[in-house]
Amino acid sequence: MNGITWGLLGPDTVTSTRRARTLGLGFTVRFFNEQAVPGIGGVWYGKQLWYALLGVALASKLKINNQKNTNIQCANAIEALSCWLALDHNGWKPDPRLRGANKLKNNKEITFERASKSSFYVTQPMRMVTVKALPALGLVQSDATRFNQYQLSEECLRRFGLGTNSNGVYGRELFENIYQWSQGKCDVDKARYKKILYASLSPLEPMDETFRRLLTDVLHCGSKTEPHASKQRRRNALQWVEGLRQQPEQVPSWDSRPTMLDVEHWHDLQTGAAFFALRDQSLEVLDALELYLGTLPDSRSFDLNKSTLPNSVLSALAKLRQRASEYLVLGHSEPTALQFSRECSAEANAAIVRHLVERDGRVLRLMGSVVLPGPAFEGSSSSNHAEAEVSGEEADQRRLKWPAGMSSRMSNLFYLNADLHGDLDTWLSAAPLTHSEES
Repeated sequence: MNGITWGLLGPDTVTSTRRARTLGLGFTVRFFNEQAVPGIGGVWYGKQLWYALLGVALASKLKINNQKNTNIQCANAIEALSCWLALDHNGWKPDPRLRGANKLKNNKEITFERASKSSFYVTQPMRMVTVKALPALGLVQSDATRFNQYQLSEECLRRFGLGTNSNGVYGRELFENIYQWSQGKCDVDKARYKKILYASLSPLEPMDETFRRLLTDVLHCGSKTEPHASKQRRRNALQWVEGLRQQPEQVPSWDSRPTMLDVEHWHDLQTGAAFFALRDQSLEVLDALELYLGTLPDSRSFDLNKSTLPNSVLSALAKLRQRASEYLVLGHSEPTALQFSRECSAEANAAIVRHLVERDGRVLRLMGSVVLPGPAFEGSSSSNHAEAEVSGEEADQRRLKWPAGMSSRMSNLFYLNADLHGDLDTWLSAAPLTHSEES
């Protein structure tokens, strides 16, 4: 892979949870992504944070009125409204910033009561990629990590006019209109309300200058409890992607560390890339074995103690050993990645396959020494190809190239930074995207 690895879900595109295989490496993936760019989660354009904040603020105000809508219900409803307004305005054309076109298309109007129901909008809303970012950036406060338990922080209330306890100015009129909508007193299909709400909420409309300045400050300052090192690493990464935005002819390379990134940060980025390559190759091994089992006419099973591995699996294993060696030589101390790379370096091929199948358990499972189909087994090349298309797509290379394996967080930050400068449409039009969730 020699292009950008994208980091978010595209419109109406969700990686099949049935076939999703984390191999017990989810924490390590998140660790390396967080080391790349701390505190932004999967956010890649500014209004994703705005919808989440509006949802938390609305739920808080509704509770004062003894209405029991949760943060999630309110944020989902506001997202659905925002995407509906944009799709209705652009003639239902797809865009990576939009979700829910299939579900929303037959709705002539959207009421809060309907939009807040769990079945109305998509199963993986944008709100989900903000859960880590909101507290890290100091926008919410909570002792827990559940979105429903978030409350707007004092700093957020100071900056933004959200809710009754806020002394901020920005967003006050919009929030009042959304509140009226939640009470059934704002018909979004009427031209006056529709125009006001579209301009403020549509994902396709750029952030206004005031919000850009506020969000830029938030990204630089973070929360009071965020470690200084994390804040500095995010600032440095912002400086790097801004330079790339201004000079897109630059081609970043692992051979040349950007001067604003310190040695430790660059090493974490390189090690993360090596780990992602190792993980991806391990899935290639499992895919090759699944395809082989799918060709067997009778019993779809493979005894690691008695059978000879097919050439397709042996070839994938040889590449896996190389990826493990490349990771180990970088000498990173993350324990799970270190253990996994050692498992992938085992002397016996059967031992490596055993480790991988034990970690899988979804597409393939192990009973004693026998590999068997798991609950998500399909056994055909077409099914694996379809999964790859859903989970990510290499972007158009005309504008910007990343070093192979660069964390999706860096490309997310690039687009977020472009949005902060009112330049997002330029980059989206140059590089058609399919985003995939960090996992």
